[in-house]
Order: sequence, then structure tokens, then C-alpha cells
Amino acid sequence: MDWLTFFSNVINSLVWPVAILVIVFLLRDPLVKLVPLLKKLKYKEFELEFSQEVRELRQSVERELPAAEDPRSLGSRERLRQLADISPRSTVLEAWLEVESAGAEAARRHRPELGERDVRNWLKVLDALVRANVVDKERFFQLQELKMLRNRAAHVEDFELSAANAHEFVDVATRMAAYLRSV
Repeated sequence: MDWLTFFSNVINSLVWPVAILVIVFLLRDPLVKLVPLLKKLKYKEFELEFSQEVRELRQSVERELPAAEDPRSLGSRERLRQLADISPRSTVLEAWLEVESAGAEAARRHRPELGERDVRNWLKVLDALVRANVVDKERFFQLQELKMLRNRAAHVEDFELSAANAHEFVDVATRMAAYLRSV
């Protein structure tokens, strides 16, 4: 191997690493601004999305709905928050069951003609609550968002969730359940 071939091979092997370093150097300011927004980055960003979405939903619900004050919701919230420290994913599923149960109770109160099968179908329950003017457009979208977050926790195989995110979900779910029980 002559010296020109040697230098050519060295340059070829260094081009991509140097290019990446130059790009990172040029984009360091935007990247530094993004780092505080990240809590944990996982494959396909499921956990990061869940964290952001549940936080936004919590803020929206807290602005519009009073805090859950009935003993049933308070007891449920405390039990679920304790479970979150042990199994955050299970907590999300259990908290959602509280919302479904409260929705079914509200649907039975406002639409007594609904059968037992109907109140076990969340879409029919939600439709009945909308038709009875119990759930307005904003509440409808909040309930749908809550259901979507629950589905992600239930069905994404490698989904991991922090206890803090589960606590936020519990707060939203118990507040929503208390609302549905009060209407």
C-alpha cells in the first residue's frame, strides 16, 4: 500500500464521525434547549408521549373541574396512589375502571332505558351521556384522551411508566369519576 492509498483510507474512515461531530456542534444550542424537556426517552417515545399528554390533560381537567371531594373518590385516589408506587401500569388500568364505573352509573341515571350490555360498552355509555347533555364537548374530548392513554398503557407491550406519571393519571381519573358521579 502506498502513502496515497493509506491517506485515502484514513480520510474515508473519518468522514462520517467528523460530519456527525460538526452537525452536533452546529446544533448544540437547540439540542441543549430540548434536553430539559426530556424526562426519559424510550423506543418509539411512548413513555415521553404519555408523560406529556397526561400532564396536559391534568392541567385542562384541573382548570375546569372541581377537585374530587366525595369520600368514594378520595378513598379510591389514595388506594390507587399507593398502588402506583408498586405497579404504575396496573394503576392506570384500575384508575380507568373507576371512570368507566362512574360513567356507567351516570348513564343509568340519565338514560334508564339502557340495558346492562349497553352500560358495559364505553362508546355507548359516552354516547348516552352526550345525548343526555351530561358530557359537553370538552369533557367528551378529555374522556377520550384519558381512554387513549389507558389503551396505550394496556396494549403497548414494552411500555414502562413512572410512578409520578401514574399519580397524575390517577388524579385526572378520580376527578373525572367524581364529576361523572355528581352529574
